[in-house]
Amino acid sequence: MSDAPVRLYVVTRDTASASARPSRGRCWSRRIPPKQAHLTYLASPYSDPDPAVREARFHAACHAASILMARGILVYSPIAHTHPIAQSGELPKGWEFWERYDRRMLAACDSLTVLCIPGWRESVGVQAEIAIAIEMGLPVRYVDGEGRAVSLSSVEAGREQ
Repeated sequence: MSDAPVRLYVVTRDTASASARPSRGRCWSRRIPPKQAHLTYLASPYSDPDPAVREARFHAACHAASILMARGILVYSPIAHTHPIAQSGELPKGWEFWERYDRRMLAACDSLTVLCIPGWRESVGVQAEIAIAIEMGLPVRYVDGEGRAVSLSSVEAGREQ
């Protein structure tokens, strides 16, 4: 793919002739990026009435994300990326508030990676993220707290963390 700028025009409809034409003077140039790298969404439990549990889950998500990123995997972690924002703004902690953000970010990702740490099975958010990813046709994989793959059979048998 060429790195040459691409000219983008705003297209309007001429009502008299019903034909599309570029608007005069409304043109932008931008570079089209090369094929984007694979991006995974790291689902992990968060909500808990105990702030210490939420903090520990935040650190677990950051740790797992850092391991995956060190392997060259692009990671979006809603917990790692929004925990400080939620604390700063005293935002709600539950799925009901975060669902629309998480749906939008899942739509931008190429896969879902589930962090199998204590609480992931009971997490309303994680279970919803899995269902949404399946609905979107995204591949779903499971990892432990060190970013190691966990087989679906061990997940189903409850032998993961």
